[in-house]
Amino acid sequence: MLSTGIDLVETNRIKKSLENPLFLQRVFGNNEIASLKTKSPKQQILSAAAWFAAKEAFSKSLGTGIIGFKLSEVEVVHNEFGAPKLIFSDNIKKLVEGKTFSLSLTHTDNYAAAVVVSMIDEKHCSPVKE
Repeated sequence: MLSTGIDLVETNRIKKSLENPLFLQRVFGNNEIASLKTKSPKQQILSAAAWFAAKEAFSKSLGTGIIGFKLSEVEVVHNEFGAPKLIFSDNIKKLVEGKTFSLSLTHTDNYAAAVVVSMIDEKHCSPVKE
């Protein structure tokens, strides 16, 4: 079974939010915070906006919204080719068990967007009642 989530964020909204140190702690995990510190100020805003959109899209792909996890427990990392992927804290491994996620990110100076497609292993699907 496939499920999709999508989100669009205004980068100026994230720029303003980044001025509050509590925003960083509430929304981003340790890997993301460390990665942001290596980027230019403009790239910090664009990356943070795309990652925020990814977390929202992830929650939508679950079909539950942000229930049962904190945004900081879902992190965006990149493989050796630069492709983004989601990693999860131990606290939410049970929530994502049996699911595989694909992530796509994009941004302009004004907007960032993310799409998450999740595939649920058939053995983890509940039978459909008619």
